[in-house]
Amino acid sequence: MWLAIGINHESNNLAVKVAVFGANGKTGRRLVSQALDRDHEVVGFDIGFGEDFPSKAEKVLGDVHDEGKVEEAVRGADAVVLALGVARRSGKDVVSAGVENIRKAMGESGVSRLVVLTGAGATLESESETLGNRLVNLLLRFVMPGALEDGRRMVRDIQGSELDWTVVRAPRLKDSNGDRNYTLGTDLRLGLRHSAARGDVAHCMLELAENNDHLREMPFIRY
Repeated sequence: MWLAIGINHESNNLAVKVAVFGANGKTGRRLVSQALDRDHEVVGFDIGFGEDFPSKAEKVLGDVHDEGKVEEAVRGADAVVLALGVARRSGKDVVSAGVENIRKAMGESGVSRLVVLTGAGATLESESETLGNRLVNLLLRFVMPGALEDGRRMVRDIQGSELDWTVVRAPRLKDSNGDRNYTLGTDLRLGLRHSAARGDVAHCMLELAENNDHLREMPFIRY
């Protein structure tokens, strides 16, 4: 049975400073744009930026393996939002190693709120995988070797931290704005056809970054 967990789909209009890691990626771009639309101060962190990256956002050019650059991006933030992904130049441990450095920087800077995006394959030991989950994870291992294990290492690191974390788990992402008609819940039943709009995922993550909902939880976004 699907257990829906409510989320307020209206912004609380509380302006904060948000550090977005993976800011130049497909989901990260939407995070930055939506955060600016909410009048937030935004620091975008990535290994490269396009010429059309929003000029209102501060840019920190760097690799998440570089602790100094990570600290620069985190310093002074009210919340940190992660949409890290594996790229050719990123290395296979970009997610887990990146989160380790980000977590350390947050502790040193006194920043506690962390919202992270990961795939549906990041299951807990207490959760049983359905046939759909197994098929999706098998496909992921074939297309992106090591990505699933890297994501699971990241989750374990976050769970062992003292941060006010929330891990948002999402199915396959599609490049669309979405309609905000999503829910967060605990049912991980997953099929190959399940997907989520990047615009909705970004909206969900920013909503969580603005408040303390789903602290130390790993809700799943679906429709």
